[in-house]
Amino acid sequence: MKQLKQTASSNLKRSVFALAFMAFTLIANAEGFTVDGITYEILSLEDWTVQVGYEGLPTKGDVEIPEKVEYKGLTFDVVAVSSLVGPDGSNPNLNSLKLPKSIKRFGRVGLWYGLRDYTIKKLIITDLEAWNNIEFCLPGGGTDGVYNPLFVSDEFYLNEQRIDTLTIPNTITEVKSGVFSYSKIKALIIPKSVSSIGSGAFHSSEHLKKLEIPSSLEYVGSGAFSGCDSLESVHFEDGCKLEKIDFIGGRRIKDFHIPQSAKSVFFSGSDSLRSISFPANIEEIEGFKNCPNLEIVESYIADPFPIDAFD
Repeated sequence: MKQLKQTASSNLKRSVFALAFMAFTLIANAEGFTVDGITYEILSLEDWTVQVGYEGLPTKGDVEIPEKVEYKGLTFDVVAVSSLVGPDGSNPNLNSLKLPKSIKRFGRVGLWYGLRDYTIKKLIITDLEAWNNIEFCLPGGGTDGVYNPLFVSDEFYLNEQRIDTLTIPNTITEVKSGVFSYSKIKALIIPKSVSSIGSGAFHSSEHLKKLEIPSSLEYVGSGAFSGCDSLESVHFEDGCKLEKIDFIGGRRIKDFHIPQSAKSVFFSGSDSLRSISFPANIEEIEGFKNCPNLEIVESYIADPFPIDAFD
């Protein structure tokens, strides 16, 4: 019996050694590996994680990235997508790309100075809460491009349902920076569970027409709704706590009422705005010089100060 235990223990050690040797060989040779047409790069042997490698995706058709991938007896968690950009700045042209909820980081998908090509017809996610937690950046950070795949996508899906109205789950308390930038949503529902919206969270969501800000919001980052060119109405719920309003953008906004809580307001401009009213607590005003059709400015500011915000 003792000999059998020793033999079993010896076999287990050899198996573990063989698997470890195989994994280290993959890294040492910088090979990565390809499964079902997707090429992966090993990130960690401690966590057994991989990312979809640079130029690791097929260039056509329907692509589904799995949560886990097996290769020669080894199982890895797929936690990142390196990039959609090739060496010449080109992108694949996919009918659909489905991302698993295991993805924690997405690398560069386009260049700021490049043309916006719809290279993914349908971007499909499986979990909104997981999507909200993705970091859109290069491994060491970076500002030389665009990292959200919505930038190069024509349609946005949650499983089989196209997202026209985006309902933020009430399990989310913070909408992270940039997570829904460039989305094609037409309507947005923000629950009272949300207390914070990060910078650029909905930047260039160019089909969004109406914005309702719940009273639960305590912070909204700069540019959170900038570039929303179809936005016509911005409404703040009674009891709004926001003191700094510097996230509004959109040339079509005609209905914009500043909440009583506001102390600072920045408005990027609108061709449609006809009147604006400033509540008593305002201490800083910027950005109304790009409102060529503004006719009425009403002020309840308690302590007047020099204003250079209007033409």
